Amino acid sequence: MELKVLIILHVLSAATWIGSLLITTLGVLPKAMKQRNPQLLVDFENNFKILQMIALTLQFLTGFRMAMKYAPISQWFATDNAHSYYIQLKLMLLLITILTYVFNRIFVVKKASEANLNQYAIHLILLTFTSVLLAIVGLSFRLNII
Repeated sequence: MELKVLIILHVLSAATWIGSLLITTLGVLPKAMKQRNPQLLVDFENNFKILQMIALTLQFLTGFRMAMKYAPISQWFATDNAHSYYIQLKLMLLLITILTYVFNRIFVVKKASEANLNQYAIHLILLTFTSVLLAIVGLSFRLNII
């Protein structure tokens, strides 16, 4: 029962996180790039910032607990089973996602201007891409997609 609840919470928070990124990347970013107006991105992202942090935190907590159920922490970095491989991929992608998000919030969003709009776009696309990869790797635990 615990695993089912964890999976439901994890999927809902992933949908929230990835959904907000996809809306920003595919909906707001093209308009901001066309108008060369980074404020469109900043305003839109600020509306989702708290929800995104809650979703990402919930993903981390539920993901950590699910990983412990699939394999003990001592086996997370083993090379002899699929669950350890998926856990390693998830941890690597999570680290990239968090570093990209933090760097973007501190160094790009706070100084958003037309001059760094391309950098903003690159970070947003990278963040969206790694988040989608996290979802694909997560699905692979059950469906062996990769």
